[in-house]
Amino acid sequence: YFPEPDLLPLHVPPELRAELMATLPELPSQRRARYVRDYALSPYDAAVLTGEKELSAYFEQALAAGAEAKAASNWIAGELKGRLNADGRSIADCPVEADDLARLLRRVKDGRISGKQAKEVFARIYLGEALDAVLEEIGEQVTDTSAIDVEVSRVLALHQREVEKYRAGNMNLIGYFVGHVIRAMGGKANPQLVREALLKVLDG
Repeated sequence: YFPEPDLLPLHVPPELRAELMATLPELPSQRRARYVRDYALSPYDAAVLTGEKELSAYFEQALAAGAEAKAASNWIAGELKGRLNADGRSIADCPVEADDLARLLRRVKDGRISGKQAKEVFARIYLGEALDAVLEEIGEQVTDTSAIDVEVSRVLALHQREVEKYRAGNMNLIGYFVGHVIRAMGGKANPQLVREALLKVLDG
């Protein structure tokens, strides 16, 4: 806290300083700022991901494998860390590869599986099952709008009383119709596409 009289002043050339700075790894504070800036994550989410070096590396690997930043952040901070903490495990001992998580999230984004199905798949691969085998067993959601339209017409024709109530102002019945269509299609129909198809007919 005061100058040492027995030491000569140390002058570091700017070139050497720049060279040394370039060799330093990205600091946690810098990484947090980058996550907020480049990936539009909240400061809290960025802080969670950079709290552990291994967790940040896992996140980065998931992004490199094609996961969206916000979705990856939510799953890593929520579903993944929740299970690891419950089991007393660290991210270094994580049974789910970052690449597999990215593949799972891409399927959700593409509408090929629902968020609920994704959680079921995640739970199984966390316990050691192979991702490809689980996905093959679960199958994909129906995204064929023509097939959905056919089932929507059939369900509405069978529930004319509820259709009249909906058009009279009982908008909550949309969930009733969505449920019937999805059940009629073996639980495989994409809920958002079903809802859109119903609204097109009911409000058209």
